[in-house]
Amino acid sequence: ASHIENVELDAVVEGTLVRSLLKPLYKTVQKNFATYYKSNGATQQLSSCMQVAAKLSSNELRIREGLIPPQGPSLDQIRFHFQKMQANYSPLVKLEHLLAAVDIVYQSVKDVRSNRGG
Repeated sequence: ASHIENVELDAVVEGTLVRSLLKPLYKTVQKNFATYYKSNGATQQLSSCMQVAAKLSSNELRIREGLIPPQGPSLDQIRFHFQKMQANYSPLVKLEHLLAAVDIVYQSVKDVRSNRGG
């Protein structure tokens, strides 16, 4: 079989798995993950760490001096892709949204030392 036939077969298998397995089980798996991580304290720990991180300076977060992180519309686009990624069942679609978010981060970070900006 050619490479193209393998890619097409992979897409068919992935689509079938999404429809027959992932989509029907998604809410149950999501609920079980939430219950598990809440019961072992992981969600509370994540929340606490996020609150601490929100109070740190960019230097304390080890963000290189001169870098300006994404802001405004770029953050909205990144948030959009993360929400789409979370809501989707397909691993390939999740990956597409993750890569789109990473691309937006890369394109929108400004480096005032090198005059590279998003």
